[in-house]
Order: sequence, then C-alpha cells, then structure tokens
Amino acid sequence: MKNLIPVRILRFLLCFVLFVSVSSFSLFGQLKEFSVESVSDDPFDGSGRSSQYGRVDGDGYNYAILKVTTDDPSDDLYSYRFNFGALYSEIVVHPNEGEIWVYVQRGAKSVTIERSGYRTISRYDLQRTFESGNVYRMALKVKRVPEVVEYQILQFNIKPPQSGVMVTYQSEEPGAAKTVFGVTDINGSVAHNLKLGTYTYEIIANHYHPVVGRIILDEKNGVYVEDVMLKPNFAEVSLSAGPETEIFLNGEKLGVSLWNGRLSPNSYQIECKRPNHRNSSQIITVKEGESYQIELERPVPIVGTLTLFSNPLGAQISIDGKEYGTTPKTIDGLLIGTHKIAFSMKNYKTESVNVQVIENESVECSVEMEPLYSKETNTKRESDDVHNIKPSKTRVVRIITSNDWYAELGVQFISLNSISASVGKYMGGFNLELFYLYGYTRERPYLYYPSRNHYAEQELGAMSYGLKIGYGIMSGKRMRYTPQLGVGVVNVSSRDLNTSAVSASVGLRAECAISSLIGVSLTPEYSFSLHRNNLYKDIIRLLPSTEKWVKGFNIRLGVFFLF
Repeated sequence: MKNLIPVRILRFLLCFVLFVSVSSFSLFGQLKEFSVESVSDDPFDGSGRSSQYGRVDGDGYNYAILKVTTDDPSDDLYSYRFNFGALYSEIVVHPNEGEIWVYVQRGAKSVTIERSGYRTISRYDLQRTFESGNVYRMALKVKRVPEVVEYQILQFNIKPPQSGVMVTYQSEEPGAAKTVFGVTDINGSVAHNLKLGTYTYEIIANHYHPVVGRIILDEKNGVYVEDVMLKPNFAEVSLSAGPETEIFLNGEKLGVSLWNGRLSPNSYQIECKRPNHRNSSQIITVKEGESYQIELERPVPIVGTLTLFSNPLGAQISIDGKEYGTTPKTIDGLLIGTHKIAFSMKNYKTESVNVQVIENESVECSVEMEPLYSKETNTKRESDDVHNIKPSKTRVVRIITSNDWYAELGVQFISLNSISASVGKYMGGFNLELFYLYGYTRERPYLYYPSRNHYAEQELGAMSYGLKIGYGIMSGKRMRYTPQLGVGVVNVSSRDLNTSAVSASVGLRAECAISSLIGVSLTPEYSFSLHRNNLYKDIIRLLPSTEKWVKGFNIRLGVFFLF
C-alpha cells in the first residue's frame, strides 16, 4: 500500500504534463508571429549623448539607445516588451514618429522580445556589443493573419412592386452606422452580399408608410429573402376641369383639363386657369386609402360687348367662324381678347378685321363694304357711284390693351449711358420684360503687367442684361404706366479684364401709343448694387467713375412696337 500511492501520483502527474503540453502546443500553434528584419548601427545619430535625450546609469555611463520600428503603420507600439537579461533597460514609445526607444546599459549582446498574442523571440543575437551612448536601429516585421469574413446574400422583395424604393440597413455591432443597401428595380427587388450577423433595416417609398424590420444572417453562402408588404399612405384622385383649362395644385401645374394621380393625406389648394377667364380656386381634403373623383369649379369667362356696323347695313356677321346675324348688331358676352370678324353681303366683297374686346367695355367696329363688278356688263352697278369710297379702318375704342406684346429700342442717359433693347409681354396687366443695355461710355485706365514689367492703356466698357416685372395701369386708350422691379448682371470688360456685378432696379415705365402699332416710352429708374466681384471692387477703387455703371439714376427714352 505504501508503494501504490506514489504510482498513482506519478500517473496523475504524467497525464497532467501531457494535457498541458498538448494544450500549450495547440495554443502556441494559434499565436501570430513577428520577426527581426535587421539590426544596425546609426553612427550619425547623437541622441544617446545629447543633453536632451541622453541618460546616464549609476556608474556614470550613457545608456545605449535601441530605436525600434515595425512595418505595420497601425501597430500597437505599447504592446512590445524588451529584456536584456541582467542589464537594466527602459522603454519609451514615440507614437508620432512610429518608434520605440529602448534605453539599455552598455554591454548588451542579445535581447528577448515579447508581445501578447505573438510568439516570443528569445535571446535574439544582436551580433554586436552595445556601447555607451551609441544609437542602434532594429526593424521588426509583423506577419499579418488575414481575417476570414463569411457572407450571405440578402434579398428584399417589395410588394406591391415599386421601383426606386430606398432600402437602408444597420448592423447591431457597436458603433455601426446606417448604410444605404440600395434601391429596388422595376420588379421591386434589390439584393447584395452582407457579412453574417444581425441587422435592422428601413424601407422608404413615396406615398407609403416606412417599414422597419430586423433580420439575422447566419447561413454562410446562403440566400436570405425578406418579403416586405408596403402599406399605402395616399389617396387616388381624379380631377376634371373642362376643356383648355390648366390645373394647379399648391401653385404647381398638374395638367390640362384632366388629371389622375396619387396625393398624400392632406388639404390642397386647387386652381383652374384658362385664357381670358378669371381663375377659380378651391380647397380639397383627401384621406388615406380613399378614391376621389372631383369636378372642379370652372374659371369664369371675362367678357365685353361688341357693336358692329356696315355701310350698307345688312351684312352677315361671322365672329371666329360662328354666325351672329346681320348689321347693325350689339353682341354681349364675348370673351376678351382678339377676335376675327368677317362681314359678307351679296354683290360686295367680304371684309375681314381683327377687333380687341375689352372687359366691361363696349367696343364699336364699322366697315365700308366694297361693291363687286358686274360679270355681264363688266361695268359697275349704278349704286357703285354712291359707294365709290375706300373701306374705312376699324374704329376701336382702346389702342393699348392689357395683353400686349412689345419690342423696344431706345437710349439711356445719366449713370450708364447706353443703347437699350427690350422685349416684353402684358398678361392681364402683369408685365414681364427682358432687357439689354450696351454702354457706349468708355474709361481708359493704365494697367500694370508684372510679367512684362510695364503699363498698358486699356479701354474699359460695360453692358447689362436682365429681367423686369411690373403691373401696367392704363389711362385712357393711349397711355399706360407700369411700376417695375428688375434684376440684372452688369459685365465690365476690356481686352484683358472681365468681371461682373449683380444689380437691382426700381423704375416707372410710361408709354404713349401713337397708333395701334407704335408708341414712345419714358422710363426713369434707379439702380443699386446687390453684389460685386472682387476685381470689380478693385476697378472702382482705381476708377471711382465706374461705380455708377451699377449704381445710380437713369432715364431711358424708347420707341416701342406693339404686336
């Protein structure tokens, strides 16, 4: 019995040693590796003996310095340990330079380098003996172990199928950010590879409620299909407005006469517009999941009165191809605007004129009917002598209207002396005008050219172009006054310079129509600067007179043509 116990203990010890050996071998086989690439002297580095970096041991000798670098820029320099046996050493890490400085007593011939998770380099032969105050360099190479990443295909199927739906996802790993997965194709599907793990996702589609979900990818090289059902967040709406009527929703044009589409649950302002009609406006409210067929309020016609005469009386009247009886005739309820009127009578030539009908006014029109020659006698009828007068022109109450086009040429004085050209349109009184000014005043500064070291005279001029808006107020049948606000670009240039400024203007356009085709205008106006480029500012400092090209009072005289 006394000999049995030691045998059991011996067996236990043998098993323990075997287990530890196998475990250590298995663990050791999983360790990463690093190695010493080179060790060299650095005779040109005097930091070991300098007053700033040098250190002295207890015997009065300077420590040698071993400066260590690795080939991995992201390496953790603080994880290394250096052991020179009985010799004292101290480690200082300089992360900005990517170096480890090891201060060691003189006489070192070998070193043991340790790092957690890596195989230890034991008693590495330095192949030299470190001397007091000398600097040595060591280069380490780290063997990188590639990370094995496993993936699985993730596919989203959107129902009902919608193309262009945005899909985002976010990993549940700490610090992960939300990322765009992709947008769906015409079939409502999108697929990509993702690393195995747990993710949350969000589906965002126009007119549908957002969908949020969570998935777990745990099948290597498999396909995970996520079917997502969208819940609609819209109403199906059909809007009907009648022929030639434009439909606007919250100021944005939807279509003409009829529109079908989807609207999010809300209240909307619907406007209907038609030429020569007053706009109609109404508020509609739609709810999610409902269908609506809405007959919109029609625009109200804007009308005037037309009275027609002929000489002789009794001529048949046709307005825009529609018969209206015989002269004399007063016709109420005609839409404002230009109408083509034809007068026809037996044995007389047909006379056609264009007449402008004006809101709430009575416009008169009279024509002289020209007789035809007799085919049998090739002579005039007896009544021809009575009517041998050229047909008179149409007599219209108003020459200028609230819907004129015009083109104008003119000249501008005082601040920016220039030749002007413009084209504009009145729309129910509202005025829109495009303008161009070519300045004929010139400045001649001397500019310095550093590359050629000399001065040269330059001819400096200006031009301007832009847009004006306003509202015309008619006075009588020939006069109109239009307050205008404008914005434009002033371009200042010479042979070698080109710069610009942005200006705004406030003015009053006064028009006097000489006839239904031509008139004259006078426009006093004040311009001021909104923005000037730095080069233009430099030019103003050099030539203060050029500031009035973008800022100042002007008067413009012009001749305009109506059409």
